[in-house]
Order: sequence, then structure tokens, then C-alpha cells
Amino acid sequence: GLLGNRVTLNGFEGYRGGLDIKFGMTGEESVYEEWAGHRVMFHVSTLIPGGDEQQVQRKRHIGNDMVCVVFVEGNETLFDPMAIRSHFLHSYIVVQCVRNNEQDAILYRVHTVSREGVPLCKPHLSHSNTFHHHDSTFHDFLLAKIINAERACLRAPKFAELQNRTQIQMMHNLIVAAEDAEAALKQGKNVKTAVGRRGSWLPLGCVRPPSPLVDANQEKLENV
Repeated sequence: GLLGNRVTLNGFEGYRGGLDIKFGMTGEESVYEEWAGHRVMFHVSTLIPGGDEQQVQRKRHIGNDMVCVVFVEGNETLFDPMAIRSHFLHSYIVVQCVRNNEQDAILYRVHTVSREGVPLCKPHLSHSNTFHHHDSTFHDFLLAKIINAERACLRAPKFAELQNRTQIQMMHNLIVAAEDAEAALKQGKNVKTAVGRRGSWLPLGCVRPPSPLVDANQEKLENV
């Protein structure tokens, strides 16, 4: 596929992106890809069950993502970002499938749109912003664009503020845990028990990064 390969969720052992791999609450299949050191599990709207009126599972996963890839068909089809209501979605990559009758070929035209405050990210679109159906570089372009778009969203004011608030809270928890440990040592108590009792402290190595996509390949991706 353009983004990755279909995988069966039941018993899936790789990165699952929050999808249910035991009871089928989020569908039987999804799209997964390992690329440039990244493990990416896509939340595909048509593969997530939506039988309930509130579309709970779709809203829970897609509505809480930061980047959304939208596929549209036909030259005249327009996409309105306001059609998807979400406080978290900040960047949209629109892929339009069009047919070139003169060349008898299928082309993909790409557009991007982001909320105010999201910086531009590489790889940039060419002047034609069009890829041929058999273009082997299109897959790499999409994955690099998606990953860098998520990084760019994290630098938007809303997410930057949330991340800063989280880091402040983590530092506060570490300071409190250290004070508890010091007090426990003075009283001759077991330090591990004193720290563990508070329940809000984790070693820095256990703290998840702000995104599962963030790793040491940033410079490599930025040059794609």
C-alpha cells in the first residue's frame, strides 16, 4: 500500500498505536509500517468499527491524533478541514487520486494544510505537487511528511505549552521524591519503599517521549 501493509490486530506483537489487539474493539485489521527506524500504526477510519451513533472508537483514536491523511477521489472533490472536529488534529495531508486521460495513468496530487502556529516541515512539495501511481518515492515522501508533520505539530503553541507543563510537573515529582528519599534516609527507612509509596514518580528512562515517532532519525528525515 501507499502507507504500509495491512496487519491482523488480534495478537499483534508490534507497536499497536493504542488499538485493541485482544477483543476487536477497534476492528480486525489496520495498516502498519516500519520505515527509517520508525514503527507506525495508522488509525484507518474505514477499518475502525463505527456502528454506534457517536462513532466513539473513531473519535477516540483519529480525533486524538495530530496528523491526518485524507484520500479523496476525482478532480472536483474538495476537502474542508473543518469537516473533522478535533482539538488535537493540527495538520492534514490531502492525497487526491486523479486520472490523466492523455497518458492513461493514475496520478496522486498532494496538498497540505495546517493550523496556525504549526511550522512548515520537510520534505517540501514540488511545483507540480503530483506523483505518478508507480513512483517508488511517493511512499517515502508520505512517511517522511507524516512524521515531520507530527514533530511540527508538537512545536505549535498548544502542544508546546502542554509539553512544558508536563515537564514542569515531572520535575516537581522528582524533587518531591528526592525530598521523601532524603527524609526516609534520616529516619533509617528503606528509600525505595518511601519513593514508591508516593506513586507519582518514575525513573527518567521509563518516561515515554511526546511521540512514538520521535527518535534519532530526525536529521535524516529532514533531509529527505
